Amino acid sequence: MFSRPRPKGSSTTEERVDQAIRQLAPIVGEPIASQLAPAEAFSILLRDVADAMHDGTSRAQDALGTATALWAALHGIILLRARIPLFPWPPPGPLEDEMITRLALLEGPAPS
Repeated sequence: MFSRPRPKGSSTTEERVDQAIRQLAPIVGEPIASQLAPAEAFSILLRDVADAMHDGTSRAQDALGTATALWAALHGIILLRARIPLFPWPPPGPLEDEMITRLALLEGPAPS
């Protein structure tokens, strides 16, 4: 759900940040967009959450809060898997899908 093809072509980092600010400003306002835009991966996640809210795929009410929760949770599971490898973790995939579905308040079954 949250993967989107990256545009082809060469753009400078500054151009990508400017574009991210333009796309994020309507979601979170100009000052916050300026702070978030350099974190390209988070910016993409935030735009995807906002898109899912807009098209009704997600029942979330706060794009920034939802994207932040997803970002923190997914980074957390990655760090936990690396730090505690002997824990009986389920195979990668289903747990992360469940986290995304629940935190993003997605409609329908977890993506496969």
